[in-house]
Amino acid sequence: MSRLRGLPGVLLLRSLLVAILVLILVAAFLDRTADLSRQVQETARRQLIAQFNASLSLRLLEAISRGRLADLAAMDRANPFEVLLRKDGSVPPAEYRGEWAGPGLPSKPGWYFDPRRRDIAWFDGRDWLPQRWQLRLDYEDRNDNGRFDPRVDKLHALGMKKAAG
Repeated sequence: MSRLRGLPGVLLLRSLLVAILVLILVAAFLDRTADLSRQVQETARRQLIAQFNASLSLRLLEAISRGRLADLAAMDRANPFEVLLRKDGSVPPAEYRGEWAGPGLPSKPGWYFDPRRRDIAWFDGRDWLPQRWQLRLDYEDRNDNGRFDPRVDKLHALGMKKAAG
C-alpha cells in the first residue's frame, strides 16, 4: 500500500471517493429537510383549520346568545377568511392570497378561496393539495327547503368541513 501512495491516480481516486461520500450525505440531508418542511407546512394547515373551528364556535355562541341565528345562514359555504375577519377588521394571514377560480395555476403558494366551488384550498407552488375545506352550517333541515330556517330547523354546528371531491 505504501508503494501506491505516490501514484497520481490514487490521490485522484481518494478525492473522488470523498466527493461521492459528501454528495450522498448532502442528498440525504436535503431529502430529510424537505420531509420536515412538508410536515411543518401540513401542521400549519391543520392549525389554521383548528383556529377557524375555534373562532366559528365562538361566532356560533355569540349568534345564539344574541338571538341572531338567522345571520348564520349567510355563512354556509362562504369564504371563511372574510367571514371571520370582516367583523373585527383583522388582517388575513399572510398565506391567504384571495379568490382563485383559474384558469391555470396561481403564481404564489398559499390559501385560495374558490368562488365556484365555495371552498378553500392550499396551493403549494406547483399544484393544489387534495384536501379542500368548506365553511359549513350543520343543521337538520326539518322543512326540507334546503336552507337554514332558525324557527324550524335544528342547528348542530358551524365549522370547517372537508369538501367533497
